[in-house]
Amino acid sequence: MKATLLDTGVIVALIDRDERHHVQCVETVSDLIGPLVTCEAVVAEACYLLRRTPGAPEAVIKNVANGVFQTPVRLADQASAVELTPDQVKCKLVSSARPAVKADGSLAYSVFQQGAGMVDAHGAVNSANLDCANRGMDINQDIDGQVHYGGPANVDENGNYYIMGLEGYLWTNSLTESASVNHWVDQE
Repeated sequence: MKATLLDTGVIVALIDRDERHHVQCVETVSDLIGPLVTCEAVVAEACYLLRRTPGAPEAVIKNVANGVFQTPVRLADQASAVELTPDQVKCKLVSSARPAVKADGSLAYSVFQQGAGMVDAHGAVNSANLDCANRGMDINQDIDGQVHYGGPANVDENGNYYIMGLEGYLWTNSLTESASVNHWVDQE
């Protein structure tokens, strides 16, 4: 039985009935046979994004507690065994992730749908990368309301995602072969 890895967007769409992809996600997930697998970071992010939807964060946690969303690798246990910081755990996860691609090599989903891609838990645990996440950010200042960090991704009034500061650039929905990363190209 093949497991399906759930990222934050899918969990949010499954729980939030007002999310524009709710029906599509419910239909797709209901057709799956294997377990629905995720990680603690995704669960935390989903709860954060759903914080203004009454009962939604609790529904995410209940689905984890009931085994609907499975978290087979306890990253906190792995991190505490070697005394990693949360930023180091995030770095290991993001740097080991690989984007989903179709048979022809094109992206199966945009960067906005899949983020860094599918997490390779084994690769993350064994990764030597430690200093690639949240550089220069102080989460305590963000929590205290002193500073707020935001990336260049944004959404327009029509629900289309874009990167601020890249006017005139088009998302190619493809990979560069040498780096296996997504890239933007000049539209001119």
